[in-house]
Amino acid sequence: MPARSTSVNGFRYNARILTEHLVERLNGQSRPRKAVSDLVSFLLAELSHAPELWVQKGYLCRVVAVADEGFVDDGFVPLAYFLDSGGRDAVAASVEVDDAGRIIPTVYVRRDGEIAEHHLEPHPLHDYEDEPYRRELALLMASIVSVPPTSPRKPGLRRRERRDSNPRPPA
Repeated sequence: MPARSTSVNGFRYNARILTEHLVERLNGQSRPRKAVSDLVSFLLAELSHAPELWVQKGYLCRVVAVADEGFVDDGFVPLAYFLDSGGRDAVAASVEVDDAGRIIPTVYVRRDGEIAEHHLEPHPLHDYEDEPYRRELALLMASIVSVPPTSPRKPGLRRRERRDSNPRPPA
């Protein structure tokens, strides 16, 4: 199932994203970025319910970037832009379709300029907020954040501290 860019329901999302991009680039005004306190819940809710992702499958993604204060919502951007533009460490969630026509929730992790693609298991009702998805995404997010493995539902994810490249010998 292709993205619906040429239909009214797809065009409205593209027009909004293009307008935001032009305002930021030409006027130097950036839109406010909201903090994301529970990264796992936020991304799973977007994969389950965001009309932008469902109408523009494989074309748009929701981006959450790592910031000094935690995580910030960078909004919706074209998936190709996220993959090709580089930038700070971030996570992008996209709804995609495989060759068999199955809907596949996909998460991209950009860390230190490298991007890793991760497919979550399809769900017959497209409900990705259940515990198995929370556990899987929490483990995946551990590459850029500290997520308590026993309780991935808890808010307050924090940025993982970088390890010293010269580990100290045991005392």
